[in-house]
Amino acid sequence: MMYPAELLSAYLDGELSRAEQSRVVAHLESCAACRMDLADLQSARAAVRALPILDAPDWLRPAEPAALELARRHPAASFATAAAAILALAIGLASWFAPPPEVELQIADIAATHGARAVQDGIPASGGMAEMATLLPGVVAE
Repeated sequence: MMYPAELLSAYLDGELSRAEQSRVVAHLESCAACRMDLADLQSARAAVRALPILDAPDWLRPAEPAALELARRHPAASFATAAAAILALAIGLASWFAPPPEVELQIADIAATHGARAVQDGIPASGGMAEMATLLPGVVAE
């Protein structure tokens, strides 16, 4: 009978029922592979327990009790912060998914606004069809 590592770990931690513990002990007597697995678990457990206990860094420690008490006394501030975050998220999503504005730029309009002479593809863009008719033979102005 083979035992998974979880059962050996539970055996080592004393978490098995008496019946399960008896079966594991009987199996360990006849299975060298499981005895080696158990020895590895015992070594790993001893190594972890031998590690020094360190203090948590200041940035990881919980907030000061006074700050926590202030938050408990003023739940409206927490609600307002949550509402502002939801509003900012809604505005961001709306602007992300909104279609881009349709802007129709006419080169002639831009040129007139800025006092410049606009030329597109070598053709002055300030006139209309009448001016183009004079520049391009075969174009009939309406």
